[in-house]
Amino acid sequence: GRTTGFTTGSITSINTSVTVRYMRGCGVGVPFTVSYTYQLVTGVMSAGRDSGSLLLSYDGAPNPVVLLYAGSNSTTVYNPIQDVVNAFRAGGHTFSFVGSAPLAADSPGNRLERGPSPEDLELVQRVKLENEAKLFRNPGVLGVGIGAAEGNPYEAALVVYFDRSRVANIPPRIGGIQTRVIITDTIVAQ
Repeated sequence: GRTTGFTTGSITSINTSVTVRYMRGCGVGVPFTVSYTYQLVTGVMSAGRDSGSLLLSYDGAPNPVVLLYAGSNSTTVYNPIQDVVNAFRAGGHTFSFVGSAPLAADSPGNRLERGPSPEDLELVQRVKLENEAKLFRNPGVLGVGIGAAEGNPYEAALVVYFDRSRVANIPPRIGGIQTRVIITDTIVAQ
């Protein structure tokens, strides 16, 4: 990123619904929030003014995966690259990456076999959809996604991003699925 330079990290959740705070002016004015769905979240890999940075996978060649736009002291939030490409093309623009072509999200070369099984992730997705609205009624919940359990990368979990200024009262299991609570500051546009 412009501010942080080259960083590396790990994905903490996929298919994440997240609330991001914006300011009407450059750091001034009345704040407002926008909610997004199907976002990817990593541990902290950014700082202010890093928005627009590209996250690459490295599975033999660097491949564009997502575009950074928000973060906090412990998380960075990204928009799937295919959504970004589609938005440009929908406006009548052409779009391409310099270098090798990106892999599709479901391309076998873009999968790592080091996490929960697809079946377990699908189960967590169902539990997420059934409980997401209720979780977001808790004013401390900033995001809800699908990831791995704390300490066990093979167990799927419901990942809840929770505002550190509030008391986290998320149950250890929801719908029979383990929850992983990540305490963070407000997620803001970068």
